[in-house]
Amino acid sequence: MAFSSLSTQSFLPELSENPIHPCSSFSFRKRAFGIANQEMRSCQSDYFEIWPWLTYDIEKDVVFCHLCVKSLQKKKMTAKKADPSFTQKGFSYWKDATIAFKSTRHRIVTRKLLRCQLLYLVLALMLRKCFHLRIVSKEDNRECLLKIISNLKFLTRQGLPLRGDGDTDLNFTQLMKLHARDDPRLTEWLEKKTNLYISHDIQNELLKVMALSVLREI
Repeated sequence: MAFSSLSTQSFLPELSENPIHPCSSFSFRKRAFGIANQEMRSCQSDYFEIWPWLTYDIEKDVVFCHLCVKSLQKKKMTAKKADPSFTQKGFSYWKDATIAFKSTRHRIVTRKLLRCQLLYLVLALMLRKCFHLRIVSKEDNRECLLKIISNLKFLTRQGLPLRGDGDTDLNFTQLMKLHARDDPRLTEWLEKKTNLYISHDIQNELLKVMALSVLREI
């Protein structure tokens, strides 16, 4: 199986990242088909509009299935499912081109590859969005934590008590709410039920860190 895979890879053409579609004014080479009654046929620019997975090789005057070749190179499909005419040799029998392009076997393969490609793009976008949200969440948490530290510094420097009779009347809580008016992120952060950064224990820990920092500077 390994030898078969390597041999298949060696016969695959080197294609660009995007399919090559000649413009409508491009002059395709004509070839003679038939023995008794020869007909001159050539590739048509319309092929690439109808079947966008085609890519044209100007030097060889053949077409390949860009999707199939790239999938084989990336080992996203096996050689058994691929048609050698579209992946290795290159198709140039223009007399029956439309019949070959419409073949059921190749149509099924390209549809599956397109679905896989679409699924991959959707997953990639979802992962990118999750990663972005994670970074944003970390930045928001950092900014809110800095606000907490800033409020603690202000209250302790002014000699004001952090706590009162109830949780809602705490100087610390009221100061946080005051800052939250200008920062929607802080409002959302304070409304989290699982937020432990504004708890009494965390406040005490932060105060200890600040106290030790002051002692080191003395």
